[in-house]
Amino acid sequence: MAAYQAILERVGARASEIGPRPIASHWPHRGSAYRAGGLLFAGQALDGWDAPTTPARWWAEEAATAEGRARVLAGTRGWHTDLPEPLWGVFQYSHRPGSSFWTLGRDIVSALVPDGPDPWYSRFAWGNVYPLGHDKRPDLDMRAGSPVGALKEIQDPYVGDLLDALVEMLDARRIVIVAGPEYWAQAERSLGLNLSPAPFPLIRAGRSGGRSWVIGYHPNYSRQAGKRLHGPGAGSNAYYVAAVQRAFSKLD
Repeated sequence: MAAYQAILERVGARASEIGPRPIASHWPHRGSAYRAGGLLFAGQALDGWDAPTTPARWWAEEAATAEGRARVLAGTRGWHTDLPEPLWGVFQYSHRPGSSFWTLGRDIVSALVPDGPDPWYSRFAWGNVYPLGHDKRPDLDMRAGSPVGALKEIQDPYVGDLLDALVEMLDARRIVIVAGPEYWAQAERSLGLNLSPAPFPLIRAGRSGGRSWVIGYHPNYSRQAGKRLHGPGAGSNAYYVAAVQRAFSKLD
């Protein structure tokens, strides 16, 4: 919580650098069947929200006061928690289930947590290394996306501490993170993890504090680079999932 508060404070202080673009904020979503010791599947950063209105979308200036930060944090933590299945808040929008990130997530969850209730997204927790992303501004032709510039710089010093706190809160024992190296590097340095290099499409893997960590490339990159460097099959979800399974078989 302290790391999240520190990020919000700095967003407020640098609001003028972030510019006229809303911020989308994320707090981990737990599937209804997720239990302590389960799987955390995390991306590099939040890709905006699709709902027309949400308390997890706000302007940087709102984080300039203690009252504004409290409102943002409460709204972010509460977003989708009123749903019987929190991840349905994401998947009710038709373009999300078929995205490269979520089809890979579906296949990883199905392979690592095959037993349990349906839907598949009830059986894991979803997070992001960088909790704040840029949301869209259709009127200015701005798309949602991972943080860049000031919004990324603000989060860089805190993402490791925040991820550590969230993993402890969830008590996840298996962590799969799919992120570009430029997003993962800050977190790994702060976490002090002693992970080893892993073969493509993975980046790093290892054990720490009784938890198994597997870090891989974002699926957009792995699909393109896999086909180009390792042949057509290397860009598939099946190739990626098999690599994750091999890594965990050595770690667990």
